[in-house]
Amino acid sequence: MRSLELAIKYLAGDRLQGTAAERAALTTGGYANTSADFTETGNGEATWTTHGSLVSLVTDHDGGYDYVKGNNNHTGTPEQSIAADLGFTCGSSNGKWVLGFDHDVESRNSQGTGDPPDNPLVNFTNADKTADYLPNISGSDTLGIVYNYQNYMRASYHDSSGGNGSQTMSTSTAISTPVASSIVWQYFLLTFDINAGTTKVEEFSTAARTGTPTASYTYTHSKDYDDLDVIVIMGYTGDNASKLYNGKVTNIKVFNNTDNVTTQTYPNLPNGAIFEESDTGKHYMWDGSTTWNEAS
Repeated sequence: MRSLELAIKYLAGDRLQGTAAERAALTTGGYANTSADFTETGNGEATWTTHGSLVSLVTDHDGGYDYVKGNNNHTGTPEQSIAADLGFTCGSSNGKWVLGFDHDVESRNSQGTGDPPDNPLVNFTNADKTADYLPNISGSDTLGIVYNYQNYMRASYHDSSGGNGSQTMSTSTAISTPVASSIVWQYFLLTFDINAGTTKVEEFSTAARTGTPTASYTYTHSKDYDDLDVIVIMGYTGDNASKLYNGKVTNIKVFNNTDNVTTQTYPNLPNGAIFEESDTGKHYMWDGSTTWNEAS
């Protein structure tokens, strides 16, 4: 980052000159620039374990994952899921961590006989990633977010001590309802605070996750989560269930032992400073606060 800043030429009259990448490097921190402790491909795709034939890795969309694919009247086991070891343990010992992922629902059917009310979407669990019924295996703890058959998002929590539940988040003031049959991405951040017994779910309008979230919902749960070390992307269908939906989860990041991955540091420049991009020929004016505006 420093080498990029040193390459910038500071000219008279509050003018700067450098490449587009050098202008972007003047703003540091934030979701896009914070190093994650786990990424969907960073640990190697071979670390993912697939359960069932209806969930698959997607290689043609940013390394994303298709969490339910063509599930037609699926009955019995295994549940449809992809699981990976985090490489670290989330829980009371570190207290806080952040999950980021993008979500898209491409198609869905109405509820059929036997369909469950909630379909786990992205969860943390202490179940073995090679076991069926992830993350609903008996005696396991799970914590995360689900997609409901009625086409809305719900918070989800289960601990082996009996603290189970879910809470609707898709309301007029909270998390938006996924739009099926079209490519509409939802950009999520989940901030887990085990010692406080809360999880904050935030939805952003862009993948950069900057500024104020478009929606936010905090749900409460047990503090009894000490050993969550597996992440699960899951399209749970249950017995005698008809096809529910096709969709993708992509750009998965987990930031361990933190509760803030959005704070950015902006350049200390006067309002009206001009940046001339040497590689694009474009000129940008600084608003004195957080934004470069392209000059016409």
